[in-house]
Amino acid sequence: MSAAQAGLKTVSTNIANVGTPGYARERANQSAAVHGDRVTGVVVGEPTRIADKFLEAAVYRRANDLGNSEVTSSYLDRMQTLLGAPGSESAIPARLNAINSSAIAMTGALGAEQNAADFIARTTDAIGTLQRLDTDMSMLTGDVDSETGLTVERINALLKQIHSLNDAVSRLDGLGRSAAGTADQRNNAVQELSSLMAVTVREQPNGRLLVETAGGAPLLDTRLRLLSYPTSKSGSGAALAEYPGIDIRFATEAGALGAATGDRIESSAVGGKLGGLLELRDRILPGFRDQLGTLFTGLARALNGASNAASAVPAPNRLNGTTTALASSDRLGFTGASIFAVMGSDGTIVARTRVDFDVMGAGATVGDAVAAINAGLGGAGVASFVDGRLTIDAVGTGRGVAVADDPAVPANRGGVG
Repeated sequence: MSAAQAGLKTVSTNIANVGTPGYARERANQSAAVHGDRVTGVVVGEPTRIADKFLEAAVYRRANDLGNSEVTSSYLDRMQTLLGAPGSESAIPARLNAINSSAIAMTGALGAEQNAADFIARTTDAIGTLQRLDTDMSMLTGDVDSETGLTVERINALLKQIHSLNDAVSRLDGLGRSAAGTADQRNNAVQELSSLMAVTVREQPNGRLLVETAGGAPLLDTRLRLLSYPTSKSGSGAALAEYPGIDIRFATEAGALGAATGDRIESSAVGGKLGGLLELRDRILPGFRDQLGTLFTGLARALNGASNAASAVPAPNRLNGTTTALASSDRLGFTGASIFAVMGSDGTIVARTRVDFDVMGAGATVGDAVAAINAGLGGAGVASFVDGRLTIDAVGTGRGVAVADDPAVPANRGGVG
């Protein structure tokens, strides 16, 4: 009767938990009671957990793949939102096309001032969009790093939980009692751990689980080890130039970190969600920012090239350069040649000079270039360099200043015109 009741109890427990995540069915253990040479009854043992070890390993692998793909997809979706939907007017291609369209319209004779204003507005808008996008990508990288820290904290919590359940399972097995329920809890924790990082799990004869990283670094055996990741102290949420590695350290039973084991996690090879975050932080997002920088540089060079190859009509009385950190005594560093001219009110050339930076030599200074411009214009124009800024003024009423690159050997500094 007792054996039948034990069997019915086990069956009913299995049926009741058929939809419980992580539950493994149990089997009632019965054996014949033998006294001397005679069977005297039935011995009812503790129910045992029935689980396919190969199937469990497959579940861990799938959890690892899912954790990696989910976090990658989440951040790529956020990045796509920042970029704008393909074909939308707010997307980068549309803004660049708008610059091209307004530049073509500006070459027409009708509405020249309005077209020029539209070109400036669209160019400013595109440049601002690229700058904001770079800032947004930096903040997104900071979010990835913050989530990396939170993921490490969750991994540590699971390792401590599995370590505690290891002790419980080993103790129950030693007492001859069923550890099925505790083993189910441990299995759920290992499955979640597998979604956060790739692990290798092996069951020991004493019932404990040995857990290692995909690279073979021990995380759990008879001693507890935890991950150590120093989070950013800046609090800015922006990307950093370099990130620290994740150390594996011995830990006390209370979870206090101790000495380093010598093993460390530094790449996405760790797998799972953590591997996906490291891949995003160290390769995908920085790679996109590099592409964004290349696009910005290309746009700047194209605009500078168009500006350097042409001149405003009518020519302005003064040209003001961009403020720099240079002084008159600093090395010039230009190659190629530029043409400086003073124009009359009727558009005729009053004075013109070609400054060849190659002829000036590698040791030429900013002051040398200013002197060459003044000497070439012969008093029709005056160039000055004050507080890091070049200014050229036309001398005389109605006159203007025009500057253009020599089409044969355009001037440039550090590869930029």
